Amino acid sequence: MSTNAMDEKPPRRGAKGSPERRALLMDAALRVFDQRTIVDVTVEDIVQEAGVARGTFYIYFKDKYDILTALANRLNAQLFEASHLRSERHAPPFERIQSSLRAVLHAWTEHAGLYRSLTQMALSRPDFLELNQRNRSVFLRQIRSDIERSIERGHARPINAAVTAKALAAMMDWLCLLWFGLGEEPYPGATEDLDTVAEALARLWFRVIYASDPATGPGGDGHVAGASAERAGSTAAETTDQAPASGGRTAQAH
Repeated sequence: MSTNAMDEKPPRRGAKGSPERRALLMDAALRVFDQRTIVDVTVEDIVQEAGVARGTFYIYFKDKYDILTALANRLNAQLFEASHLRSERHAPPFERIQSSLRAVLHAWTEHAGLYRSLTQMALSRPDFLELNQRNRSVFLRQIRSDIERSIERGHARPINAAVTAKALAAMMDWLCLLWFGLGEEPYPGATEDLDTVAEALARLWFRVIYASDPATGPGGDGHVAGASAERAGSTAAETTDQAPASGGRTAQAH
């Protein structure tokens, strides 16, 4: 019997589990997936890492793909919270964009193996492709909404918000996949220099959305530099404008 066939044991009917034991299994699976791809991982690897019997696994998950799906949903929610919900709404737009992108880079740094497995599965199985699209849509909707709000308030120049949101998110997807998934750093040592990379990416996002540079540096505040009063608005209005959040895992393929 193949390893995959062994992993497709059905859940035990009537078995009751606990949230704590389920979380234990998911934490163990995350450590395993961070080290190996979905192709190489087995249920036995996960239960050994968790220190539980094999039968315990099937109380909560039907196979390794089921627990990978659960991990994808959990990490997507955590990343959305870290990159958007926790952002300081009264901080200047550039700072919020930079903070959001930094959260995405850190997530990939910690869980590149898992995201690589999700990319593999999205390219080969319709259910994982649907999972990818569903989880990415959370970020795309938010980015698009934030861009549209900035345009409506006169802080950003008119631009197709749907196309812009998808393009910016796709940029982050493929940058992270090439970098953390395939080992192609933007420049030597970039992995130890995430803040610098996040700053460069935030500047790129800011220029695309606001058609200007952020007013950073001595005397700057991270708002739109050189913008007219009609476009930039007052400082008070600008600081309450929600800067676009970064793309998700975004390559789940965020």
